[in-house]
Amino acid sequence: MKKLFYLACTLFIVCVSCEQQDELILVPKQNVSDSIVQIPISATSKSIAVKAENFNVIFSQNFNNNTPGSYSKTEWKEDWNSPSWANNSLGYGKIVQENSNKYLSETFPAGSFGATNGGYQWHGKFDAGYKELYFSFRVKFSDGFGSRTLHGKLPGLSGGSSNGGGNIPTGKDGWSARYMFHGTDINFYLYYPDVYKTYGDAKPIPGKKYYGKGPPLDPGYKLKTGVWYTVTQRIVLNTPGKADGLVEGFINGKLCAVQTGIRFRDIESLQIDRIYYANFFGGSGVAPSKTEAVSFDDFVVYTYKASVSVKRGNIANPEGTTIILPGL
Repeated sequence: MKKLFYLACTLFIVCVSCEQQDELILVPKQNVSDSIVQIPISATSKSIAVKAENFNVIFSQNFNNNTPGSYSKTEWKEDWNSPSWANNSLGYGKIVQENSNKYLSETFPAGSFGATNGGYQWHGKFDAGYKELYFSFRVKFSDGFGSRTLHGKLPGLSGGSSNGGGNIPTGKDGWSARYMFHGTDINFYLYYPDVYKTYGDAKPIPGKKYYGKGPPLDPGYKLKTGVWYTVTQRIVLNTPGKADGLVEGFINGKLCAVQTGIRFRDIESLQIDRIYYANFFGGSGVAPSKTEAVSFDDFVVYTYKASVSVKRGNIANPEGTTIILPGL
C-alpha cells in the first residue's frame, strides 16, 4: 500500500508541472482528470470574496448587485466605469442568477461573426495608469466550443488606443493583450510594435496586415465546456528604450504561458490603463451553427501586496509557479 501511495504522489507531481520550452511554458495536452491538476472549482458558479490582506485591488466586478435578466445599459455603464463606446448590436448580455450568485452570460445566435455586428466589445478605463498588473476572470464555454473551428476573442488588459484589427502599435499610441480562443483552447492575442517579427519579417511591409500573436495557455489538460475556469494574465510593460516587457498566463492559478523580451512602448506615459473587453467570433474560424454562449464572473484587476511571494517588475515567475488567486 505504501508503494502505491508513493507512486500516486509521484504521478500527481508530474501531472501538475509545466514544461518550459524556450520563452514559452507549454505542456502537451494529456488525458488527465481535472480533479487532479486544477484547483477545485465546481461546474456551478460560486462568487468570490477578494482577500484584502493579499491584494491591492484596482477594479473588481462580480455582478452580484445587478438585477437578473437583460444586462441594462445603465448597469453596464456603472459596472465598467462609463465606457465611451461599445459594439453592442447584441446588447450587453444577461445577468443569470444561480443559487446565491449572479454572473454575466453573453449569447451568440447562429451565424454571429465579427466584433461590430455579432459581438460584445468596450473599454473599461482605470483612474490611473500602471506598469504591472494582474487581471483575473472566470469563464465558462457552452457545448459548441468543443469544436476548435470556433475562433474569437476574450478580454485582456491594454493601454492608450488599445490597438487591434491589424493596426500595429508605433510604440507611442497603444498596445493590447487580449486572448484568442480556438474552441476552449486559449492563447494570448498581443498587439505590440514588433509583432510583425512573429510573421518572419525584418520590418513591417507596407500594405501588409499584421494581427495579434502570443503564446498559448496550456495547463496540461483539455479545458471542458460547461465548466468554470479562472484565467489570469500578468502584464509587465517594458522600460522605454528596452525590450524587457513580459506577459504570463495562468489557468486556475497555475503558470502555463510566458513570453519575455516584449517592447510594448517607447514612452513612459503609455501605461496599462484599461480593460479591453472583447467577446466575439472572428477574425479567423467559422461562425457558430447554433446559439452559443460564453459566461463570465469575478473580474478582478490587482497587484499583490508585499507579503505575497511572487516575482515583481521585469522578472518572470519560474516554471511551476502557482499564484494565490482572489477569493482562494
